[in-house]
Amino acid sequence: MNKNFPIDDRILLFIDKLKKSINDEKIPPRIDKAIRMFRREKNLLYIDKDNNSLKAVIKSQTKPEQLEYAISLKRNGEFFCGTQNLFPCGGLRGKICKHIILALIAVIKSGVGTRNDMINWVENTITHRPKFIKPEATEIFMKYQYALEGKIEWRPVEVLPEDFMAF
Repeated sequence: MNKNFPIDDRILLFIDKLKKSINDEKIPPRIDKAIRMFRREKNLLYIDKDNNSLKAVIKSQTKPEQLEYAISLKRNGEFFCGTQNLFPCGGLRGKICKHIILALIAVIKSGVGTRNDMINWVENTITHRPKFIKPEATEIFMKYQYALEGKIEWRPVEVLPEDFMAF
C-alpha cells in the first residue's frame, strides 16, 4: 500500500484499476452504482479480512433501519451477499454486487488490503457463481451483533461522501 496518497486518491486509483482490469462488462456499472451509494451519505462498514477471506456487514441504503447485508469474498473467488433474513442479495445476478464492491472500497480505505490483491480476488470471482452459505452468513451477523452489544471489539470503517469528490 502506498501511504503517500490521501485516502480518496487510494480509493480513486483502486476503482480506476479495478474497472480497467476486470474482463466482465457487468462489473463496471456495479462499481458506479456503489460509488453513487457512497456519495449520498456516510456509511459504516464492519469488515473482517485475513489472507484468504473478507467478511463484512453493511446496512441497506434504502432501508438502513431494517435491512443489513452479510458479505463474504474469498481469495479463490467464492462469494456471496445476503440479508439478515438469510436471503441472497437481489443484486448479485451471478456476479459480485455493489455491497461487495463497497466492502472492497472499505478494505482499501482502512489499509487492511492492497489494491492488487483485491483486484485479483475480484478477477477470481468471474469463474464462480454466488453461493449463499447460510451458516457463514449467520456467523457474520452474530459477530456483528456482538460488536454492537460491546461484547467484542469490531470497529466499523467510516466511508464518507467526501472520499468520492474526485469521481
